[in-house]
Amino acid sequence: MTEQSFPKPSPNPLDRLHVTDGLMINAQRWRLAHHYSRRRQNLHYQSLNQPGIVCGLGVHPTQAPPGVQSKFQTGWLMIKPGIAIDGEGNPIIIDRPMEFRINDPKPSKLEPILVYLVVSYVDPEELSLRNDNDVVREIFRIDQKTDPPSHLEVEVCRINLQPGNVEIKQPNDVLFPQVNDIDLRYRIIARSRPEIVIETAMLSPQASGGMMSEAEGKYCQDNLAFLMRSVESLDSRMQGISEIQQIRLNPNETLDFDLLYLTEQQTFELGNEQIEILEKYLESGGTVLIEIPIDNDINQNYKDLTDWATEEFNLNFIHWERLLPEHLLKVHPFLFAIPPNINNESIQLFVGGGMIIIIGHLSQAWGINEHILPRNEIRTAQEFGINLLYFAWYRRHQTQLLEKLSSE
Repeated sequence: MTEQSFPKPSPNPLDRLHVTDGLMINAQRWRLAHHYSRRRQNLHYQSLNQPGIVCGLGVHPTQAPPGVQSKFQTGWLMIKPGIAIDGEGNPIIIDRPMEFRINDPKPSKLEPILVYLVVSYVDPEELSLRNDNDVVREIFRIDQKTDPPSHLEVEVCRINLQPGNVEIKQPNDVLFPQVNDIDLRYRIIARSRPEIVIETAMLSPQASGGMMSEAEGKYCQDNLAFLMRSVESLDSRMQGISEIQQIRLNPNETLDFDLLYLTEQQTFELGNEQIEILEKYLESGGTVLIEIPIDNDINQNYKDLTDWATEEFNLNFIHWERLLPEHLLKVHPFLFAIPPNINNESIQLFVGGGMIIIIGHLSQAWGINEHILPRNEIRTAQEFGINLLYFAWYRRHQTQLLEKLSSE
């Protein structure tokens, strides 16, 4: 199952028919009454739920209907009956098996191309066809596309399609589809909307002066992605987006995420301009997490360490604070008296506003790597990581609620 952050409904007011004695009902007023009910229902669904497949909509290869030919025809699929709901809360009901032809979208290309099979809702009132019946059936459409589905489209399957005359197949292993296999792994199931959606970012290796290799950058990114994928299973109210944004801290970049993860090496390479961007990001409610490997040469006394961090990382704008027992990082959503131990080493934590410095190897326990750790240690590290993510989200969310409108 894939993950996606779906847009929330726009805060547009609802208009409904003002009913009075003697009101004459015409088509326009009748349409307004129905439109109000539909919008209210859609608003309710979109506010509390996310779109996806409710049931059915299985898919399998089939033969072309007799006498049907196409120059760029690749294969045919059969879509089974089922129900889905789109990103605005509209129901998509397929009541009978539907045949659909898959065409080679770029026959001149030699490499495989990813194609998506999607269904979407069609409002009968938007069709130009004349209809003299008293009853109008809501319909749908099935499309093949090469761009990822929008929030108004529900993915039925995808295929990594080899160009040319190929055969679309059922996968031998549904967990590992191959080229030309039907891939169902990314279908989204309709469900309740997470209360909290958290996004993170890292400084790209190219932006850190070359001190961090591509392999090191990928190692840190994979560990953070493992943490993001574990969020929902440990706290169902939250959803972590495992696609980690790669940024360069350029003045023209939009920093639209809750937490920025930096390694010690990357932090040493920050220039004055990047430090200023970080400062503005923190002022806007962002959180910066710096992880420093345990070094016995560092005096880990609180005052010495914060002075060292301020001097070495040029963080003169940070006011460091002791982590009190009721601090959010310790109590929500998981309770910690002290930060966890990883591989028999104590993790130390220092906080200054939205700046967090971790002394230790916490992120190593978020993922699967060469360090063999007990399961309870991995679980504890992930729970503390989720506390970090929640803190970042809460700080940014509360700050944005207090911001003035740009027009004021």
